[in-house]
Amino acid sequence: MNTRKHFFDATFFISAYTGLKVDESFSGMAVELKLLNLSQAKDRLASKAAVLNWLSKPYMEKSSETVEQEEGVFAQTKLARWLLVLDNVESATLLKEYTPLAGPGSVLFTSRDPFAKHYLSPQSGMDLRPPAVKMRQRCFSDSRTPPVLSRN
Repeated sequence: MNTRKHFFDATFFISAYTGLKVDESFSGMAVELKLLNLSQAKDRLASKAAVLNWLSKPYMEKSSETVEQEEGVFAQTKLARWLLVLDNVESATLLKEYTPLAGPGSVLFTSRDPFAKHYLSPQSGMDLRPPAVKMRQRCFSDSRTPPVLSRN
């Protein structure tokens, strides 16, 4: 992820072992993205809908420039490029439920299930070899935990 960080405006790292974990992360994302306030984000369905909607059309900012169209004047907006990392997915249902259907972003998921690469499509996914011993040692010796959301 670090070598490709510059390709994304926002990175979301989510523990996806259970639906509850994903719900909690989506609630945090909804607040961080200013889609919902803290009180509204307690509603898991509202948080999930707000985040999936934003991932489909991730407006970053409105510019002062306008474009005249037949129906009127609309503010131009810039779409954010995002990366959603769903770590340790254990269920195809969970993956399908929390993965946006469209949007200018990328989804990366990990799983211990050797058939997980086919959760979304029979032709999708790839197997990766385990990392070298030095890389594994470096990952586990780092005391920092990945944030739910980091802005690049």
